[in-house]
Amino acid sequence: MSPSLDHAMENLSLDAHNIDPAVFEARLAAEENGLVENLQPRRRARQNAEDLLSELENNFLEPSDKFSTRWLNALQKSVFCFH
Repeated sequence: MSPSLDHAMENLSLDAHNIDPAVFEARLAAEENGLVENLQPRRRARQNAEDLLSELENNFLEPSDKFSTRWLNALQKSVFCFH
């Protein structure tokens, strides 16, 4: 493991040893009763079908206004070969 990950795991282990079981159980009970908000990350809002279809069409079916450097170099080489 990387040094920073090792350090974080050590801190997590130390924090876990300092938890009072009664406080932990009380917190779980409060969450179950709706008294404490569960601190899970929010889920990403679902995209409706029309917006998703429009985004996919724009990304994959519309011609791009940019070309990669690799593609342009290959094009220049092929143009010079034919002249």
